[in-house]
Amino acid sequence: MKCAIALSVILLSVSACGGGSGDSTPAPVQTKTTPAPSISATPSPVSASAVVTDPAPSATVNLTFANVSGTIFLSVDDTTTNAIASVGTPTFNSTSGSFTINFKSPVNLKPADYTDTLTVLLCSDAQCKVVLASQPLQVTYTVKAATGSSAPSVTLDSTTQTFSALYIQTAPSPSVNLDPVAFTFANFPGTPNVQVSAPTTGGVVSPTFVMKDATHGGIAFTFAPPSGLSQQTYTTPVTVNVCIDPNCVNLVQSFTLTLDYTVTNKITVAGDNGYSISAYPLAANLLASNPNLTRVLAVVAPGSGATTNSIESIDPTSGTSTLPPFVLSESPNTAAALADDGSFLYVAGPTKIQQVQTSTLSGGYTIDTTALTNTTLAVQPGHPQTIAVAYNGGMQIFDSGHPRTNPLQLLGYRLSAPAWTSSDPNILGARRVGNTLDLECSFSIDANGFTSTANSQCAGVAANLVSPSYLFAGGFGYSSTGVILKEADWTVAGTLPTADSSTSLSGVLPDSTTTRAYAFASSTTSCNLQSFSLSTNAQLATLALPIVASGNCGYSNLVRWGTNGLAFTTGTDLVVVSGKFVAP
Repeated sequence: MKCAIALSVILLSVSACGGGSGDSTPAPVQTKTTPAPSISATPSPVSASAVVTDPAPSATVNLTFANVSGTIFLSVDDTTTNAIASVGTPTFNSTSGSFTINFKSPVNLKPADYTDTLTVLLCSDAQCKVVLASQPLQVTYTVKAATGSSAPSVTLDSTTQTFSALYIQTAPSPSVNLDPVAFTFANFPGTPNVQVSAPTTGGVVSPTFVMKDATHGGIAFTFAPPSGLSQQTYTTPVTVNVCIDPNCVNLVQSFTLTLDYTVTNKITVAGDNGYSISAYPLAANLLASNPNLTRVLAVVAPGSGATTNSIESIDPTSGTSTLPPFVLSESPNTAAALADDGSFLYVAGPTKIQQVQTSTLSGGYTIDTTALTNTTLAVQPGHPQTIAVAYNGGMQIFDSGHPRTNPLQLLGYRLSAPAWTSSDPNILGARRVGNTLDLECSFSIDANGFTSTANSQCAGVAANLVSPSYLFAGGFGYSSTGVILKEADWTVAGTLPTADSSTSLSGVLPDSTTTRAYAFASSTTSCNLQSFSLSTNAQLATLALPIVASGNCGYSNLVRWGTNGLAFTTGTDLVVVSGKFVAP
């Protein structure tokens, strides 16, 4: 065997040298082969994993180059994007490089295994037209569901909710956060994504989810105007999907809520300042009542077949008439006054003042005011048969329909809104209107009427107080807009506060029996009934009223009735409030 191997070697050697038989063929030239450039990647393949609640991960790929000379360029090409969000710009030198793979946020992916591919290119030019070497790379991204105590969760206080609205509301209902439909969230990687949907056939215009804080939220519903709906309960199913991502790829839980929206004429609210608020169809121009009456007297506009207005006695707990109406002999203007004991109501019309006995709704005497224009009137406290009547150019006091001897004459001025002060019934407060002045005046009176008719009787009173009327209680006069006058010296004692500069007061009504004042507080977006302390002027409680007129409350003629009642009118409906809000 060794010989054979040696022979073979000799024969091969002879052949390679061209000897023996005289063959002159030259021997082949040996060439040296240069190894091709190559890339190796670590790790390969690339793998990453994350729980859906984790932040988006990334992975670094390290590269090693072999057999590379000259200038090189590195590029990552043909990347799929099942789970890859982006690839960072590679960094490299002549022997090595690296780049980063950024994965999509797991919160937006369903739990699964996602596979992507990419190709690493080593090139001799920046545009990678000449590729020296390439290396395909497989990438696997595993997204896992959150489990156990770390999994996102949501709890709901209640799957049913009721909301009531008075039928008088004509403007679209504002958004109302309905508690206790409250959601509590735990272990969410960010703000929970809550999708709410509801049909609009039951009075719901739109539902919107609102986060109250980082872990709690509720649904705000916007309702259709109750005035456009029948008085009944509308039941609406509400679907709620709670997710950890905006597209609800990862659903945490679904809920079905039942919303009962009741359009009614009475709403009751519990609490320290709780109340019942009711509404009744009644086209009242004027209202009158006080704590000595358990009824509301309403000047009702003409109805079918009627040509004049009438006085009706309304039970505020039911909205029904308690007596046959008293038909007025002429339509009233905007003035009516009630005796403080509730015995007589006085109604001013274009040519006369009519006295009405409230217990029977029967007529009393009349006062001819044909010669007077723009009459307004007030009843003297403790004297139900004595009234003051203000008019253009003067004022007159009447006892049982008979005028006192001395009227007040202020020609060229209009006197309006007379008010007997609470501490001294011989002082009459009135508003004096001129071209440039707006004064609250006081005038001395006696059994014969006014003791002086001189303009100087207005000296020393507060000037530039734009207000249509004053009502007196506890030694102070309260204007309908909240300005407070001190009776003792007619100086401004303060102003009832408002929530902000955009809110204005109207219809201020002081009441000594409850030691509170009440007023409408309105802005362009809200309408409230506000109560104040007579001793400190501080706000006590707020009652949100349904908006019945665009841009304002739409209510007027605020009056007190009984031990704990208020009433006012929209012009077409009577609204009644009772409960602790009025008198705790």
